[in-house]
Amino acid sequence: MCAMPKSTIAQLLYAEHPIPNFARIVGELDSALERCPAQARSLVWDCEDTAVFELDAMRIVLAHADNPGCGYLCCLTLSVGPARPEADAPALAQRLDGLCRLLVERIVTRYPAEMVLWHDKPGVVTPDALDALLQAVPSRRHLGGKAALRTAAVLALPMVVANDLPDLPRRQSAELQRVREALYPMLPEPVAVARPSTQMRLATHAVNSTLIIVALPVGAALLTYSLLRGEDMRLSARAVALTGAVLGVLQSPLGQQVSALMV
Repeated sequence: MCAMPKSTIAQLLYAEHPIPNFARIVGELDSALERCPAQARSLVWDCEDTAVFELDAMRIVLAHADNPGCGYLCCLTLSVGPARPEADAPALAQRLDGLCRLLVERIVTRYPAEMVLWHDKPGVVTPDALDALLQAVPSRRHLGGKAALRTAAVLALPMVVANDLPDLPRRQSAELQRVREALYPMLPEPVAVARPSTQMRLATHAVNSTLIIVALPVGAALLTYSLLRGEDMRLSARAVALTGAVLGVLQSPLGQQVSALMV
C-alpha cells in the first residue's frame, strides 16, 4: 500500500504593520502559476479570505486571518500539497515541500514575518483544516514575543507534526526550477556602451570649443558636460545645429524686428 502524500503548511504571523496585502498576493501567485506547465488549472475563492489553487495533482491553499486572537495582527497561512489522496506520494511530496518553502521565501521578502510556524499534514488540506491550525496557534507571549524569522515548534495537533524535517539542501527539480523562473523573472543584462575613440573625443572637444566662441553659454555647458559625463558627439552636433538655427533666425528680418521690439 502506497504512503499517503503529505502537505506542507506554513503560518506567517505578523504583529506589526505592514501586514500582507492578501488580494495582491493571490493575484501575483495566480499570474506566476499561469506560466507553469499544467494540463488542468483552477482558482476557487472560499469566502474572501481563502483562495484554493489546483494544478493537475497539486493543491495550493492560501488563507488570511486578521486579529487571530493570539497576540498577532494577522496570520497568513500557505499550504502546498496533493489535490487528491491517490497522488503519487514519493514523487510528489518532495516537490511540494520545496515549492511551499519557495513561496514563503517570496512572501517574506516583501512582507517580513515575525514568526513562521511549519506543519506537515498527511493527505489533502482543506480550508477547514487551516482554520483548525489557526485556532491552535500559541500566543505571542508563549512564543517569546518578537523574534526573527524562524521555524518554531507548535502545540501537538491530531495528524500534525511540526518541524520534523531537518534543514537540509533540497534536491533540484525541473518543475521547481520552472516555478522559480516564473516567480523571479530574469532581468535583462545592461547593454555595455562602447567608449568613443580618442579621435572622436578630440573632435567632440573641438566642436564644443568652437561653440564657446559662437555662443559662450552653450559651449561652456557642453564642455562641462563632456568633462563630467563623457564626450557625446551626437549631443554636440545637435547643439551646433540648434545654435545655428537660432542665430539664423535672429539675423533674419523677422528676428531683427522681434529684437527691436524687445529693446
